[in-house]
Amino acid sequence: MRRIVFIFKLLLCFSIAHSQHCPDSLYFTSQAQIDSFQILYPNCYEIDGSVYILGNDITNLNGLNNLISIGGMLSISNTSLSDLIGLEGITSIGGLLFVGSNSLMTSLTGLEGLTSVGWYLKIFSNENLSCLSGLQGLTAIGGSLVIDGQYGGNSSLTDLTGLEGLLSIGDKIFILRNDGLTSLSGIDNIDASSILGIYIHHNSSLSNCAVLSVCNYLENPNGVHVISSNYSGCNTPEEVQDSCQSNAVSIDEQNLNNNIFLYPNPTCDNISLFGTEIISFEIIDIKGRILKRQKV
Repeated sequence: MRRIVFIFKLLLCFSIAHSQHCPDSLYFTSQAQIDSFQILYPNCYEIDGSVYILGNDITNLNGLNNLISIGGMLSISNTSLSDLIGLEGITSIGGLLFVGSNSLMTSLTGLEGLTSVGWYLKIFSNENLSCLSGLQGLTAIGGSLVIDGQYGGNSSLTDLTGLEGLLSIGDKIFILRNDGLTSLSGIDNIDASSILGIYIHHNSSLSNCAVLSVCNYLENPNGVHVISSNYSGCNTPEEVQDSCQSNAVSIDEQNLNNNIFLYPNPTCDNISLFGTEIISFEIIDIKGRILKRQKV
């Protein structure tokens, strides 16, 4: 009898210890699986393999808020998510970050803690994604940056706001088939020497490609680039280079006032403007249209 009890205790201890280890990879296809993750794996913080979030009924990722790193891929596709709240603890992804075909997603809020992606970052065909807010902390991508609107057009994405913190990539930039994209503003700070190629084509509304990273890259006569089938101003490398030269201004010429602040910056939503010397302001879009003019 004592032997049976002893064996039972050993099995119980093994079961508890085993439940606290992380699985090699995770496949989530339902909200119930997300909600029960921390119950099954209470001390699981780092996944060596990949995490796939695929279920159509998944509406929140709160059950994953204990994760801090993923060694392989994080793939989020075909869900009912509007954002990525619940993933705030993740600081690094060793492989590919893929966010694709999420018809209800409006932002990437929830990824603010992410600082590095080891391989590709691919944003693919999210028809209601209006900005890349949530990626402000991302500083490095080991491979390519891909923004592709195939099969969905990324029709709500007008610029790349949210990527201002990105300083280096290890491969190429692909901006392809984004019907709503008008400007590349957001990728200004990527070190041109880290870019191995630029491919910008079939973005029917894209007229402003003259951001600093692209301008600096095009100065390299041996740089690989394809810029075509976009809107006027970004239809050929020569058009972009002309815009780069005409847009070059110094800090002094911009007459910036350190007593005036915008918050939050960047954003794709409401902003607050405050300062001690504001008399009036204008909000002008990238095509020069005055969206709002007001005296204070």
